[in-house]
Amino acid sequence: MNVPRHTRLHRRNGTYYLRAAVPEELRPAYGKSEVWKSLRTKDPKEAARLVKVESLKVDQEFEALRKRLDGPAVDISVSEAERLAALHVLDWIEEDEEARMEGLSDHDYRKYAEALDIVEAGNGDALARGDISVIEFEIDEVLDRHSLNIPKGSPGYRRLGFALLKASVRANDLLKARHAGKVVDTPAAPSLPPKGLTMSKLIERYMQDPARAKLSEKTKDGYKVIFRLLTEAIGPEKPVRSISREDCRALRELLVAMPPNATKRFPNATIQEVVEIAKARGLPAISAGSVNSYLNNLSSIFNYAVEEEYMDKNPAKGLQVAENVKKKDKKHPFTMDQLKAIFNAPLYTGCLNDGNGYATRGNVRPRGGRFWVPLLSLFTGMRLNECCQLDVTDVKTLDGVACILIREDSEGAGDDGDRKRVKSEAGERFVPVHPELERLGFLAHVAAMKDKDEKRIFPDLPAGANGYYSDPFSKWFRRFLDKAGAKEGKVSFHSFRHNYRDALREADISRERVRALGGWTDGGGAEDIYGKGLKASTLRAEIEKVSYPDLDLSHLYPGRA
Repeated sequence: MNVPRHTRLHRRNGTYYLRAAVPEELRPAYGKSEVWKSLRTKDPKEAARLVKVESLKVDQEFEALRKRLDGPAVDISVSEAERLAALHVLDWIEEDEEARMEGLSDHDYRKYAEALDIVEAGNGDALARGDISVIEFEIDEVLDRHSLNIPKGSPGYRRLGFALLKASVRANDLLKARHAGKVVDTPAAPSLPPKGLTMSKLIERYMQDPARAKLSEKTKDGYKVIFRLLTEAIGPEKPVRSISREDCRALRELLVAMPPNATKRFPNATIQEVVEIAKARGLPAISAGSVNSYLNNLSSIFNYAVEEEYMDKNPAKGLQVAENVKKKDKKHPFTMDQLKAIFNAPLYTGCLNDGNGYATRGNVRPRGGRFWVPLLSLFTGMRLNECCQLDVTDVKTLDGVACILIREDSEGAGDDGDRKRVKSEAGERFVPVHPELERLGFLAHVAAMKDKDEKRIFPDLPAGANGYYSDPFSKWFRRFLDKAGAKEGKVSFHSFRHNYRDALREADISRERVRALGGWTDGGGAEDIYGKGLKASTLRAEIEKVSYPDLDLSHLYPGRA
């Protein structure tokens, strides 16, 4: 069956383009009747995916313009135009400072100098002649950002354009001074009268927003610390428009000094008091990764405030702390000796029972969740919670291939404690059942659970207090590794996923298919996996290549004693 071609997909000289007609009512403001954009590919399948993404972006652009034009036409004062212009160029100045903090190569330094010279000549000449046409794109960006309908050609439009020209020339002068080695601080954001929504009201509205209705208890716990910090350090009645970057930096300093499980260990103390106690007792602080997780939550709250127009700018944007350990080095894959120790432990070769006797030699060979979950992760790359939460309906035949569906529940499905979760949009995927898992009897186990009318594949695995099945298992697995003699080095359950990724690399599988098989993304989201036409049979052929040549699991095959 042929899939209908996307109406906006066109081909020129072998390269694919998006071609979209600008709605007639938007053409005067948009300035043209059609949008052409190169998709930078000659591959039809890649083009079919990309045109959907770019088409969505164009429609969003049209909708933003329509929203602006549908609003009441407004005028703008010189002072307000200058405030909006200063706010706009402040982003350039902040980005410049961040780039210099990271360091510029000799090549980047020279190119940057050339760009500053070009901008200086172009905008300086335009300012001298009062030609705002050179900055119309920036004008429209400001209007879209603040949902303002200021008709093109009106006095207000010219006031804003002239203010932006002046602000861009000033900003370029500032950046050139920095480029010459002068100390130039990033100016403070132009202030508004401190009025409007208070901090406590913002928190209340943020949590009541329908977008957060499905947050897990674990995620909510992460927000509780930030809410306490905001109300204690900033004040519940402080207007959110008056919250500054300095306020957010002060919060970061508190987080950096905060000990683990602070709110549980010191429930009656303020965060500031907890930090003082931790310093006095010499308690270790939370990791940089945890600090950044809290700061991401902080930024999410202010992003919401900007979207709802309670604030003009997110004062916590990009606020992070450096992590000393590179991401790829945080956890290591298991060595072959460690894998052999794990799958030859009493749990797999014979133990007293599947309870507390899992590490003592015996005649019982249980095949519950503790047996299967490590094997699943090793041969599918599934994350711990993805394994533990599987339902019997998550194993289906697709394209003639037995597959595991890794997905969240649909909205409203089940109680919150039973709801399934994946890490990201890209995490929602299917993975063919590896042949070794079939030989080990995984499909037979699923069939047995169905015969017993069980909902979950591993009904013996309990959920934690936060609703995640992974939490109790993770704690047990740490003890299991220790007793199996496999705890050496930077390893955890997630190490199975590193082993799987390494096995995919060894099999020389394409990057696109590696991402599809593991739920990895480079920022494109689910679009990067779905829409590529990767059939289950195609992925089955790839996952069959995943192997661990020195790991013999034949003693675990059904019927082997």
